Order: sequence, then C-alpha cells, then structure tokens
Amino acid sequence: MSRSRPSSAVRVVLDPALVLRALLRSDDSSRQLRRAWQQGVIRPLLSAESAAQLMRALAYPPLRLSTDEREELLADYLPYVEAVRTEGMTRAAAHGLDPARLPLLQLARQGEARWIITGCQDLLAWSKGSARGPRELRELCTVVDVSSWYRVLTPSQRAQLLC
Repeated sequence: MSRSRPSSAVRVVLDPALVLRALLRSDDSSRQLRRAWQQGVIRPLLSAESAAQLMRALAYPPLRLSTDEREELLADYLPYVEAVRTEGMTRAAAHGLDPARLPLLQLARQGEARWIITGCQDLLAWSKGSARGPRELRELCTVVDVSSWYRVLTPSQRAQLLC
C-alpha cells in the first residue's frame, strides 16, 4: 500500500471518537474511514491535544488493550496524519457550542481543513445555525456527519476507496 501524497488528500479534522471507533471496529463504516486515510483520500489533521486524547482513550482500562496493541492501533493512524500546532491560539467564543468542541474548530482553522467529520449532533446543529456564533467560525470549513461524509467526495475519490 502506498502512502498518500499530502497535496492530493483532502485535509480534514476527524472527531476523536470516530478515530477511536475506526481503529477498534471492523464494520463497513469504520473500514471505509480507515481506508480513506490510508489511501490518501483524506489527510487527518492532528494536534498535540487530540493525539493525547486518543492515547488516553486507547489506554482506557475497560478496553483491555496491551501496550503492544495500542501501539499497533496508533501505527494504523499516526503515519497518515498531518501534525498541526495549535499553541497560542485563542479560544474563540462559539455561542451555543459545547466548549469541549472548540479544539476541533481551532484545529480546523489552524490546519485549513476542508471538513470536520463528526457524529456529534450538537456540532452539526451548531454549524447549520444561522444566528448562533460568529459566522467566520461556521464558514471556515464544512461540518459533515459521519453517516454522510462519503457523499461529499468526488467520483474519483470514491473510486479510489473502492480499490
């Protein structure tokens, strides 16, 4: 399998919960998302904060993952991400949005992401709200539901995933 060319991949912010699900499950949706980053269709952006969050989640005791298993899962993701520094960014006020979701917006802004792919209904609703929060935050990239992210790909990107 060849590694992606960063210039051809769509820069995205993946909700950490989706990354965890994609790494731990083997359902169609999880495999498709993994294939998308491994084949260079999407280029996930990762901050130090989101990397630490992912590592903490993989170490969660009920998952019962050994150190080797955690490292193997991280090796299925980390080589395909683009690290983005988010230090020094101010926490923008996003009226009506859970403050825990602000790091996703900051990462998208700093990394110039085209999409934020999430399953968070609050974030999806916030992004569609015309009267909530600063317009420039909502317009910086498209917030896409994980159940429909595949539909925003071009036909050639979809074909690449089928290979």
